[in-house]
Amino acid sequence: MEQHQRKQEETTVADDPKAREMLRQAFEKTARWQKDFKGFTADLTVNVNGKETSGAGMVKGRGEVSVQLREAGVQKWA
Repeated sequence: MEQHQRKQEETTVADDPKAREMLRQAFEKTARWQKDFKGFTADLTVNVNGKETSGAGMVKGRGEVSVQLREAGVQKWA
């Protein structure tokens, strides 16, 4: 059986002002929570191929999101 041999290749890195500007513009359009953000809960309905499953979504803080749906497969996906 042949084994994969990893090859290290040189990469040329160059600053691209146009790409840097596009990233800056995208970042300016992102939402950021304030430091005192306490989170929120919301009713949630997920539609997968016409079948709706309802439940709740909760954002607790930076990066903490939970979803409670009746159907386990849809909850895992969401």
